[in-house]
Amino acid sequence: PPASSPASRPDDNPVVAVVNGEQIMLSELLGRLNELRVLPEKREDVAAGVLDGIIDNALLVQFLAAQKIAYDAKAVDAQIAEAKAEYEKEGIKFSDGLAQLGLTEQKLRASVVAETRWQNYLKKNVTDKQLADYFAKYVEYFDGTEVRASHILVEVAADADEKTRAAVKEKIEKIRKEIVGGLKFPEAAQKYSDCPSKEKGGDVDFFPRREKMVEPFAKAAFALKVYQMSNVVETEFGYHLIVVTDRKPGTRTKLDDPALRKDLLEAVGDVMK
Repeated sequence: PPASSPASRPDDNPVVAVVNGEQIMLSELLGRLNELRVLPEKREDVAAGVLDGIIDNALLVQFLAAQKIAYDAKAVDAQIAEAKAEYEKEGIKFSDGLAQLGLTEQKLRASVVAETRWQNYLKKNVTDKQLADYFAKYVEYFDGTEVRASHILVEVAADADEKTRAAVKEKIEKIRKEIVGGLKFPEAAQKYSDCPSKEKGGDVDFFPRREKMVEPFAKAAFALKVYQMSNVVETEFGYHLIVVTDRKPGTRTKLDDPALRKDLLEAVGDVMK
C-alpha cells in the first residue's frame, strides 16, 4: 500500500510520512542521513531518496509482522545488549546514541525483529534453484575471486562543468595513446596519476568484485583479461585507466558453504525487496 503524503506538526520534529498509520518523524530521516554521512550541502538532493528507503523498510516490517514470521526473542535481546555495550564502551549513553540516529530503543528492537523475521522468511521461501541461478549469473560477486590492478587517475571535481570534464577526459585519452605507443603503464602512472598509488606505479593490490572499489571501477577491472588495459573509466573521483596484472580465482563454489549461502540469501532478498 502506498504511503500517504507527508504531514506536518507545529514542533521541531514533524511527521514527514505516514505509512499505514505509522508515523515517520523528521528525526528519523535526519538520523539516517547522519548514519549515511551525507554532507549538509548534499542533504536536500538525497533526502527524498533516503525517505523512500525508510518508507520501504516500514512497509516490509508491516508485511513481515502480518505474516507472523517466527523469530528468536533471545537472539534479538542479545543483539540489543551488544549494541548497548558498544555505546557504553565509547562512553555514550545508549538512548543518546540512538537519538543521534533518530531512533528509540523500541524502534531499534522493531528493526532487529524485522531483520530476523526477514532472514527466516527468506530461508523458508527462497529455493535452492533460485540461489543456484543467482550464483551462476553473478559468480564473481560471491565466490571470492579477486583481481590485482594498477590505475591512472586524473581527478575532476564532482561539480565540474561539462567543458572542464571534456578537457580532463581529453587529457587521459592522450595518456592512453602514449601508453599504446610504448610508454610503460607504471611510468605513466608515476608521471600523470593524481592517486597516491602512483608511487607504486598505480598498483592498488588485490580486491574483490564488490564492497571494496566503487562499482564502475570494479566492473571495468573484472571485465579485463590479465595485462589488458581498459578504455577510459569514469567514477566519482574522475577518469581512470586500469590494467589488471593478476587474478586469483575464488574458492567458494558450493551452495552448502554456510557463508556463501548467507551472502546469496541477502542478495536475493535485496532483489525481492
